[in-house]
Amino acid sequence: MAHQWNTEKTDRSPDFAAEEEAIRTNAVKARIEKSTESPTCRLCKEADETIDHILSCCKKIAQTDYKQPHNVVAQVVHWNLCQNYHLPVANNWWDHKPEKVTEIQVVPVAIGTLGTVPKELSKYLEEIGVDKVTISQLQKAALLGSARIIRRYIT
Repeated sequence: MAHQWNTEKTDRSPDFAAEEEAIRTNAVKARIEKSTESPTCRLCKEADETIDHILSCCKKIAQTDYKQPHNVVAQVVHWNLCQNYHLPVANNWWDHKPEKVTEIQVVPVAIGTLGTVPKELSKYLEEIGVDKVTISQLQKAALLGSARIIRRYIT
């Protein structure tokens, strides 16, 4: 079944196998498939290996892999802001390399590991002038980062 991207403003992430716990983690193998394998995380060996654990709280990858999807979403937002303020910027967001920021304004731009967004995200993006990227593009960036983590550690 092909997955459709939801292009409407919503707080629901796109259908994704990870949402349904359909990916064969150690916990799925032990509890659903009734294998003799331990449900414990193969990386940290401290908690049950669920998709939620792998994507958001495994101590072994907390300071490395978790940062990549965050940084990509931030890169897309930064690229858009640079364009709006006529600052030097690459033609495509994926080629953009943000320079160190010296002044900040905190605006909650939160995208969940499976693409979930808060209902107010469009308001926050509008507030800071992000108008060249869509919420769906930000969701895609977050989901691709999550897929990368899953492929790296589960398959």
